[in-house]
Amino acid sequence: MTQPAPAQGASILRTMLRDRDKLDEFSDDLILDVSAWLGHNPRAMRAFVGCLVGQPVEELIDRDSESWELRHRPRSPQLTARLEYEFWNQSLGRLDQESVTLAENLSVFRRPFRVEAIKAAGATIHTWESARNRLALSFILDRNNAWYELNPVVRKLTAARLSRVDRRFTAANARAADFFAKRIDDPSYRDSSKAGGYFVEARYHYLAAGRRDSVEAIAGKYRGLLLRTYRGSQIDLSDPSIARERIPVLLAALDHGDAGYESLRAALVQLLEVRGAEGDDIIALRHARLASVVRTPLAFWMAYARIAARVETDAFLAALARRSLSACAVEPERVVVAVAEQLFLRGQIQMSLRLIDEMAPRIAKPNDVYLTRLKAFILDRTGKFPDAFDLMLDRHRAGGTGRVIDRLLEEASFLALHHGDEGRLAEIAEYARGVGGLTRQSAPLAEMLMSVLRGDYEAARTVGEAAVKDPAVAAQVAFCCLSLGRFEEAANIMRGLSAARNAATHWLSAVIALCNGDADTYIDAITRASRGNVEDSTVLDERTWLRVWDEVPASMGPFPAFYFPRLPPRLTGLQSAVVRTYGSGSQGELIRESRPLLGAHVSESPAIPDTPVVVKSQTGAPMIYVQQGNIAVAQDEYNNYGQVGAMGRRARVDGDIHQRQELAPAVAEAIRQLADHARDEGQAETAATLDEVLALELASEHDEAHTYFSKVRNWVIDKVSDGTVAIAAGLVLAAFGV
Repeated sequence: MTQPAPAQGASILRTMLRDRDKLDEFSDDLILDVSAWLGHNPRAMRAFVGCLVGQPVEELIDRDSESWELRHRPRSPQLTARLEYEFWNQSLGRLDQESVTLAENLSVFRRPFRVEAIKAAGATIHTWESARNRLALSFILDRNNAWYELNPVVRKLTAARLSRVDRRFTAANARAADFFAKRIDDPSYRDSSKAGGYFVEARYHYLAAGRRDSVEAIAGKYRGLLLRTYRGSQIDLSDPSIARERIPVLLAALDHGDAGYESLRAALVQLLEVRGAEGDDIIALRHARLASVVRTPLAFWMAYARIAARVETDAFLAALARRSLSACAVEPERVVVAVAEQLFLRGQIQMSLRLIDEMAPRIAKPNDVYLTRLKAFILDRTGKFPDAFDLMLDRHRAGGTGRVIDRLLEEASFLALHHGDEGRLAEIAEYARGVGGLTRQSAPLAEMLMSVLRGDYEAARTVGEAAVKDPAVAAQVAFCCLSLGRFEEAANIMRGLSAARNAATHWLSAVIALCNGDADTYIDAITRASRGNVEDSTVLDERTWLRVWDEVPASMGPFPAFYFPRLPPRLTGLQSAVVRTYGSGSQGELIRESRPLLGAHVSESPAIPDTPVVVKSQTGAPMIYVQQGNIAVAQDEYNNYGQVGAMGRRARVDGDIHQRQELAPAVAEAIRQLADHARDEGQAETAATLDEVLALELASEHDEAHTYFSKVRNWVIDKVSDGTVAIAAGLVLAAFGV
């Protein structure tokens, strides 16, 4: 606590003295002296003024005359605390026995209390109200609106005195316990959140009084209230503060044995998982075992499986999955899938597959498909793609209707795309055309992916347009439009997919938004695609979209490269398509060699923008500037496009530079001009590299020249905002396809 300044301390002391009608006994100088003596500490002043009720100031000073003589020297906190302790001790010593007894009885309360608690604590005191007033007059009992609390120093003093007399200590705690226990039955506290605090306090005081039989009695009442509260209700797990509030109450209510109250234990398990404190997993497992003997909700079983996966053995996990079939109220297959996947991630591949084979026949159809998909995932990840493909196709042939079943054909198609197997895609297309229902949409999807494998995005788009209402087909059509430079068309398609989003579609939205200069959508979508793993510093990196695409998770679930495993050259600026599968390993090296999105193909299509650059505005809001269009070298006007300014539709313009000239210099002369400029700036290494670029260009070694130019590319881009060499820089960038 920060101590008041001397003048403020004196003012506080003067107010306290006035409230106790003692101000006339003090001169201004004496007030300043006493305030300094007490270190200007308000709490110590309260103790001092409390002593004045029955003792003159001179006697108080004489009790510690040595420290009084040093009152104007700096005071240590220890000295002030000692004086405060002495004064409170003196105040208690001068009080009547009834007031002291009431203070001792109130010292067992751990929290602020209302006047009803004071009345309960003073049950054996005939004039408890007068005793309360005397405690308040002496500053021993503080009041804040309707709540009272003993001064903390006095509470320690009275609690110590009470503990030395066992009979009185037991009686004081018993009175407090009975007071709180009655509140549990009070109709005004019939919900668990209000009654919970009273139950915890009653339990604490009964245990302190040695009355364990009473503890069980109130626990039974409170468990009944909790059962009524939780019956048919959902626990709000979105707020960790709820877990912190409810867990102690539930633990206390269930601390009586190992039988019954399964719904309360199930609720406790979920709350413990939310809180996640040290040791919570072990406590949760005990109650989870007890709760799982009856049918309990799916949310409990999923929490049970997650907790067990952190601390239990493989055999325990498998047993948990088996028990869930009869004890999980709905969708037990989700528990089995979660456990089997955990076993796979632990390296227990055969154990995981055996569990799936054992459980699948016991799952109601068509929900057994979820186990089929997981088994196919495991087979594929362990190098058995043909087996995984056949498994999904065979299960589809076995029958069933609806989207769940058709997801098998969809995933089998993408699995074939992942492995570049056009023959398997043709097999799906032929099979799907002969089956009715939703499956008909699978034929155009497979045919689309066959064209994608050939690199014919126009043909793939044409096939997909006939079935664009299917979300999987629509996403592939949008990707084809992206690859063809039809960015607005791609964006329109993605707007229709708002109800079917996953990491892959978020990634696709981000790339399309980047091409359209839509900064808000890009930043939101790329963050969602990376599951929040992209930091503010990296979201502005122009290759972040490639790095997110390059990530392949170990667990089952959608990821960008599964649905879009092949990036055509016009998206990366490389010589050939970049392919990412879980078996191919990271494409990080190629990503480093790639050019910023679409920056390598201006010459292929004037409609494709140059380098999209994500920057931050002066206000800190992220913006994307996309420069669009070609440089007309021999025209009268040249538009600088490499600075933070922008050109083209939908671009933001912020200080574009316009330069006029009769005729632009030749490329070779432009390179010489840039090299000389670099030397003038002291950039010897840059100048030497540009000299090498010029020599290679003059020798018609264009590939080598491009390699050397990549080393100084960013430096040249910066120079388009330099009025002395801007035209030369722009011309060189255009010549090298940037």
